[in-house]
Order: sequence, then structure tokens, then C-alpha cells
Amino acid sequence: GLGFWFADVMADSVVAEKAKLEPEGSRGALQSTCYATRFFALMLFAPISTWLYASHGPTSVILLMGMIPLVVMLPLVFRFREEFHPVVMTPRQQCNEIWKTVCSRAVWQPMGFVYLYNVLQIGNSAWKQFLVTVL
Repeated sequence: GLGFWFADVMADSVVAEKAKLEPEGSRGALQSTCYATRFFALMLFAPISTWLYASHGPTSVILLMGMIPLVVMLPLVFRFREEFHPVVMTPRQQCNEIWKTVCSRAVWQPMGFVYLYNVLQIGNSAWKQFLVTVL
């Protein structure tokens, strides 16, 4: 569980860094492809792992979950290239970039919705009654 979360965060950061290098016309295609592939793999392997767990027990599922990433990703690690002298913006430039991003409608509108939804949420009395009487 926790190791897969860490691996997911690391994979997302690698994809995000590589997505910065995409041409303007196809920006976002790499991340979309990664998320679509992840969704397809989950839909494919969820029933397979359920069957495997039911027929062979948890040990086989754990071994398979450990071996597939190792076999698939280990050969690809040697193809990674690291930029040794990247251009680093000053803290002021970074803050200006963050402010410009927050001010864009694509960011402030969903953030505003989530904030207002949580602030103005009215407690559901039926749910509270269920929590008190049943649980």
C-alpha cells in the first residue's frame, strides 16, 4: 500500500518533469497517456488479481505485484537522462509564476468552488442521526 503510493508520487513527478519538455501543440499528451494506461491496467488486472487471490492465496498476488514492476521498469531505468545544469528561476520568479497560475481561471474557479462548497455545506441531519443511533 504505502510503497505503491510513494512509487506513484515518484512516477507522477518524473512524468510532470518530462511533460515540461513537450512541444506546445501536444502539451499534456504524455500525462494523459500515462493516466489512461494506468486506468486500463487497473481495469485489466483487478479481476485477474481477484481470481489469483481466491485461487492461490495472497502470496502469489504479492509476488506478482512485486515482480511485474521490477521486470518492466528495471530495463527502462538505464534510458533515463538527467539534465545536469538546469536553469533555475529565482525565488521571486517562482513566486510570480505561482501567482500567475493561481490567478488563471482554470485554477481559481475550481479552487473557489471547492472552498465555497465546504464552507457552505449544511450538515445532513439524517446522516448524523444514522451515525448516532446505528453506529
